[in-house]
Amino acid sequence: MKNEVLDRKIANMAEFERSIKNLTGEQLVNAMRNQANWQGTAIDEALTSFALGIWQSDDEFVADKVFRTLHVEAEAGHYYVFDSESIDIPTAGVVAENSMAPEIKLPELSQDEYRIKREGNGVWVSDQAVERAGINGFSAFQFASKVQIRGLKVSKEKRFFDQYFRAGLWTTNLQGVAPGPPGANQFLQWDSNNATPISDLRDAVARVKLLIGVKPTTLTIAEDAWNALIECEQTLDVLSAITGNPSMGVFDGSMVTTALIAQAIGINEVIIAGAVYRPKDGAAAVPFASGNALLTYSPKLGVTDIFTPSSGVIFQHADVGGLGDIGRVATHYFSERYSTWMDAFFNVDMKMTMAKGGAYLYNIIS
Repeated sequence: MKNEVLDRKIANMAEFERSIKNLTGEQLVNAMRNQANWQGTAIDEALTSFALGIWQSDDEFVADKVFRTLHVEAEAGHYYVFDSESIDIPTAGVVAENSMAPEIKLPELSQDEYRIKREGNGVWVSDQAVERAGINGFSAFQFASKVQIRGLKVSKEKRFFDQYFRAGLWTTNLQGVAPGPPGANQFLQWDSNNATPISDLRDAVARVKLLIGVKPTTLTIAEDAWNALIECEQTLDVLSAITGNPSMGVFDGSMVTTALIAQAIGINEVIIAGAVYRPKDGAAAVPFASGNALLTYSPKLGVTDIFTPSSGVIFQHADVGGLGDIGRVATHYFSERYSTWMDAFFNVDMKMTMAKGGAYLYNIIS
């Protein structure tokens, strides 16, 4: 028997022995009966570490880049909401002796609570698969773990876009229309003649700044909207002026970068949301975002700072004492099937914490 399978069986059996230590009567009988098919459960530290590396990797998924991550120890709790009208009002004044200073209002705690959601999936890994992978120097368990984590990240990304890329949620909502002229809270769609996407984005940035006192930091834009943006005549004219390259016949869409767009509209970064997912097995892939964009205020902060405003937060369990509170990979060996069942799960939740800190642009293209 391959050592990797044998080691896993031994670990599972040790876990089973620990789990029955305090059982009595019928509970113990049932546990021993189940042991014939299910050789206990064990948290696999090596696979958990491997999975954590994948989970935290910087790839095409954008949720963790748009909302900042905040590590929390409690599974549920309130959080600060930074939409108070009293922020940035001058309140200082001369205070007489033995008098109270002018009152200011603090950001309020949320009415609802974040609740860490345990999201996971499972997969069978047969002893035969382990043996065959081992011949070629691969780990069937690591491969399975990678596929599982990919699925969990897709689910997290979809939840992010479903919840926060929609009209009516953020204070500022701007709709693309064609043909013009656009009305209030509208702009000419970027694939139309005479469209002005740089002006539209600058206007959105200015609106958010008036609401929260600082410019938004990040533009997250669907790939199809990005493609329209970089081909627009106004974009090429503005960027040719910034770079010193003449627009006519020299500066084209292939030369446009996210850094140049960020510079042109006065923010820190532009993120292209180009990832896709499949709604079900066998279905064609579809993008998470299409024809839309979101401006947010997402300062780069430490993962324990709960006091600095931001448009949204992703709550993640702090790994207190290295106990795997962020997420775990657990294995269950079924001797009857000559297979290991692998559970992978991670603990996350996400919340909008400043509605005024976002501007949502939709129907960007026709």
